[in-house]
Amino acid sequence: MSGFASARQLTERQLIPGMLAVIVSAMKRHSEIEGEDELPVLGQVEKLLTEAMREPLLGLPSDKASKIIRRTMRVTEAAMKPYFSLQLGVQYLIVAYWTRSLVERDVVQVGSESVFGKAWDLMADTMALAWDDLEQLEDLAIQGARELGESLEAQGYFR
Repeated sequence: MSGFASARQLTERQLIPGMLAVIVSAMKRHSEIEGEDELPVLGQVEKLLTEAMREPLLGLPSDKASKIIRRTMRVTEAAMKPYFSLQLGVQYLIVAYWTRSLVERDVVQVGSESVFGKAWDLMADTMALAWDDLEQLEDLAIQGARELGESLEAQGYFR
C-alpha cells in the first residue's frame, strides 16, 4: 500500500499518531517525575501509537522511511511548538479535537479495530477521568485545534 503513497501522504499518516505519541510519552514522564502512579494504560497507548506510526512505512526502503520519519518529526515539532507551554491534557485535547474535525470532514478515517483506533479509545477513556480538571480549558483546546489545522493545511497537509 505505501508503495503507491507520496511522501506527503505517508507523513500525514504518521502525523496524528506521532503527535499523540509525543504527548502520551510526556504524560508518562510527568507521572514518573511527580512520583504518581503511572496509569498502565499510557504504556499500552504509547505502544499502539508507535505501531500505528510504523504501519505506513512497512515495505519501504530504509532510506525512504528515514526521510519520512525526519519529515514527520520536523512537521510535528513545528506544529506543536505553540502549545508546548500548555498542560499536557490540553495539548492532547488540541490534537484530539483537530483529529475529530478531520474525521468529520472525511479527510481521515479511524477504524475502530485499527491499531490507532484502539489507542484512540483507550485515551478517550483516560481523558474522561481528567475531564473535570480540563473542562474549563476546552475553549482553549478548540481554538488550538483550529489553529493547528490551519497551520498544517497552509503547509499542504490534510486538505
